[in-house]
Amino acid sequence: MLPRSFRVVDRHLDTVDTVTLGLVAVDGEPLAFAAGQFTMLSAFGVGEVPISISGDPADPGLLRHTVRDVGGVTHAIVRAEPGDVLGVRGPFGTGWEVASGRGGDVVVIAGGIGLAPLRPARAAAAPRPSAPTA
Repeated sequence: MLPRSFRVVDRHLDTVDTVTLGLVAVDGEPLAFAAGQFTMLSAFGVGEVPISISGDPADPGLLRHTVRDVGGVTHAIVRAEPGDVLGVRGPFGTGWEVASGRGGDVVVIAGGIGLAPLRPARAAAAPRPSAPTA
């Protein structure tokens, strides 16, 4: 599977060495994913790394990744600015079934950068507004 090109549309500095990037597909085709999945994110000419998706699965048109600068590839990725293009392969992995926890008590424990992949689970488990009835 070849990487698809995604353009950086926003960049948020979370900590001194961690950024969250918003990406949209250059070809306009959204990337459907489930909470708990990851992609292979690449800086062209540098390499690729597995990064958990940290966006809302209900908004597949905007792909979010939270990346910590820990090596050569992640260093190039966290330096990406709006307008830059990165490669994305995936999604990979088995998604988490979070809907079954809706309305019940759920305990989730994570720390540090491990919190980022939990954002999609929280978004997927949140109640969605219902469509108005006629």
